[in-house]
Amino acid sequence: MTRIRSRHFRAGNDGSPSRPRSRGRGDAPEGRVGTPTPSRRDGLTSSARLLTYRSTFRHHSHLLLLGAPRPETIGVAWAAARAAGLALHIQESIDVAGEPGPGDESRPLCIAIDLDAGHSRREATVVRREIALAAVPVIGLGVELGDLCFEEAFSSGIDDCCPREADSLGRRLRAIARAERPALEPQQHEAVIADPDQSSRLLIGRVFRNAGFRVSFAQDAGEALRLAARDEVRVVVCAAALDAEGEGGEPLSQRVPRQGGKAAWIINTPPKEILAVQARFGLAGDALVAVHDAFSAPDNLLFVANELLCRPMRNLRKSERVLYGTSVRFRSAGGGTEQLGYSYNVSAGGMYVRTLVPPEPHEALWLELIPPRSDRRVHQEVEVVWRRAYGPGPGATVPSGFGVQVTGATAADAERYQRGYEAFRAERTALRRSGPPAAE
Repeated sequence: MTRIRSRHFRAGNDGSPSRPRSRGRGDAPEGRVGTPTPSRRDGLTSSARLLTYRSTFRHHSHLLLLGAPRPETIGVAWAAARAAGLALHIQESIDVAGEPGPGDESRPLCIAIDLDAGHSRREATVVRREIALAAVPVIGLGVELGDLCFEEAFSSGIDDCCPREADSLGRRLRAIARAERPALEPQQHEAVIADPDQSSRLLIGRVFRNAGFRVSFAQDAGEALRLAARDEVRVVVCAAALDAEGEGGEPLSQRVPRQGGKAAWIINTPPKEILAVQARFGLAGDALVAVHDAFSAPDNLLFVANELLCRPMRNLRKSERVLYGTSVRFRSAGGGTEQLGYSYNVSAGGMYVRTLVPPEPHEALWLELIPPRSDRRVHQEVEVVWRRAYGPGPGATVPSGFGVQVTGATAADAERYQRGYEAFRAERTALRRSGPPAAE
């Protein structure tokens, strides 16, 4: 039987739980307004402790706070969940959460992880091993959210990061609760994930499954080639480590370029090996093959796949979109509360920003970010062109967020952004075109 640490929290004046104490005769009964009370969930067989804080709302779901969060994080999570009409569960590890089935009330609406607590990335990776939780968003809470923090979080399977503030977390919870949840019916198209590492396979597989692909897994080069030969396969993500395992002594780098077919191959490799791997594959200009940074966020693979499969459309754009990640601060033009997001891709006249709280189309925003190859922020006036709320489905070809068009900036900021974008785009183009060394 699971031993539950029984604690009783009384809400402070701001709705957050104050210091825990034993329940006395004068305390309000369970369910009284503003009083979170620990309760036990059935079905757990581990020794991990689980706390459930109930409010007076009729809950259809809950926020799950994972790990060993700090007391201040618990207070923030409680206030945010209460404002969103959710219960708050606290659990040490997802290992004892079971595998909720479709419609199971034990499935959380959202999972939050304290980024400042130990083993936060491990907790996120463990969550992403659970197929039953593939569609559940994970939010990282932190005090100082720099670019490195975002990148590490995204690489672990976290969907968004926000300041450890009840308002910021509450906005995200309400947006997730409002989002439509259509049944995820896989398309006829299939993605093959070939990697000897199970965690990598599952992280990448989750991205493509949520985008509507059927997903198959391979652990060696021979299996990857056999699966890729199927007509319905459109994308193959393959670890560069499998290159030396080709059948009959012939490496993948010699077989893939001449294989033909409709499938786009993305070779995942550590960044320091990208040039060497490109040289081995001898990429031609029309080859449906790209070499990608294996340390970047798994969601970036969708961008690479789309660029390979939609080349005619890509050539019609006014300016090329380039993967570029940095923190973005935005607010409604003229005022409003500042929000924090993270850029996904940029172009000469706009960008796409990752966030679980995307603004509405046509909304005017003020936006600040550090452009590529720059060391200072620029301020831009932008208009939201389109948005994508969180949720899996065939249209989920980008993470939750919004696309903007730049409508104004000072002359200095406009010039700084354009100069940085053009330099960065030229570097990316030169890197893609780097092929095998010329024969002597």
